[in-house]
Amino acid sequence: MSALPGADHWNLEPITSTRQISGRVVRIECEPSEVWFLKKIGAASEPALHEGMAREYRVLELLSRSGVRVALPRPTMGGDMLASASGGLYALYAGLTGAHLDVWSAERPEREAYRLGHAIGRLHQAMPALTAELADAFPQSNLQADVRRAADQLAGTGLPDPAGRFAVIQAEYDAAMAATYPDLPRHLIHRDAHPSNIIFDAAGEAGFLDFELLRVECRLFDPCYCSTALLAERFDDPGARRSWTALFGQVIAGYASACPLMDAEHRALRYLPWAIQLIFAGWWARQGDLERARSSLEALYWLYDHALPESC
Repeated sequence: MSALPGADHWNLEPITSTRQISGRVVRIECEPSEVWFLKKIGAASEPALHEGMAREYRVLELLSRSGVRVALPRPTMGGDMLASASGGLYALYAGLTGAHLDVWSAERPEREAYRLGHAIGRLHQAMPALTAELADAFPQSNLQADVRRAADQLAGTGLPDPAGRFAVIQAEYDAAMAATYPDLPRHLIHRDAHPSNIIFDAAGEAGFLDFELLRVECRLFDPCYCSTALLAERFDDPGARRSWTALFGQVIAGYASACPLMDAEHRALRYLPWAIQLIFAGWWARQGDLERARSSLEALYWLYDHALPESC
């Protein structure tokens, strides 16, 4: 147990194996055939994390009751949602059966992209009711403010800006979205719906992981985020970049099969991927990782050059 900070707050014996999944997550196997994920949520000096975890648990509980497969956190033996150990706060999540979709390696990548979009749409079908009950407990995001903040974070970094393209893109984005953004449907969204956070069981049923970033925002953010994550996976491959527009169209088609798009959402499809790449670039710049910020800007410039029509 000493190698697993906080694990002694749960009765996990007997543990048969452990594997580090990332810097914050350890996969734990126990008898009989149980799988758990021990995740560091943050520092023990951040008491607000307890409230955040309670909110997340409430959403996951309601989603589970509505038939959405989610990884529920397990309370400690003392009934808490987080355990304090080694200066950190830890949560224990149940494992979900299934696997991620490897869209790029699939025999029919567009079909797999459609499945991702449809899964997000099914998740979103449950969100309006949760939003009506819980919206006041979660951050109310404003994409326009996030984009402006990211642009400010990039100012003065010296990152490449060929022919002043950044200002041109930002001006076009602002002009288009100023009228469109207020009309976009909003509710609680996952906010981190990249393909690795969506797993499918043997029956094809989707499950969702990592709801830490839950917030109220335009619902179109989630399928567009999933799509730009696919682009990022293979951005250095010119052939994959050429194929991405079709994948984006299929993610959106899958999403619309569960959540039909409104006119304002069709108008916004061209610009949401720009916003997401800009927000990523600003975030990486704020972290001091200018190389990743540069990569995000390169993806932004590519998206601008290969702008989608206003409807997919």
